[in-house]
Amino acid sequence: MNGYKKLGGKSVGRLDTYILDTLEKHPTAKIHVGTDSQKVGDRIKVATVVAFRYGNRGVHFIYRRENKPLFATISDRLRYEVEKTVDLILWFSQSIPSVRIEAAEVDVNRDTRFKSNVVYGLTKGWLEGVVPHGTKVLTKPDLMVAVRAANSLV
Repeated sequence: MNGYKKLGGKSVGRLDTYILDTLEKHPTAKIHVGTDSQKVGDRIKVATVVAFRYGNRGVHFIYRRENKPLFATISDRLRYEVEKTVDLILWFSQSIPSVRIEAAEVDVNRDTRFKSNVVYGLTKGWLEGVVPHGTKVLTKPDLMVAVRAANSLV
């Protein structure tokens, strides 16, 4: 898993080393992961984020961006967002299993008035099936820090 950067664009180097070093310096930090995307012209901008939440004292995050062709449907695009988050969760469990993810966040809404609700059940179930025991799965309108950060990057 590579290509993650700090705000400002500087590479974090090895993702596992960066995460372990950050947690050593801030042992009470809670990790949130999430992905968001947005249509920009004829492309889709995608950002996946690892956010370190420092209680009520703020959030530090690192990110990875992608530039993708348009998806056929909004459902396909939302599934891709979840896939990127799932990939990151699986990477955590294989590469640094001792690190606990506090929350996996997905940019879908449980309210049926919103378009993203069409994949709510699928995405929530998918994440609940892969996250380690004790990891929260957050959706809109929950307070999401990783997805909010990703949204600001796309």
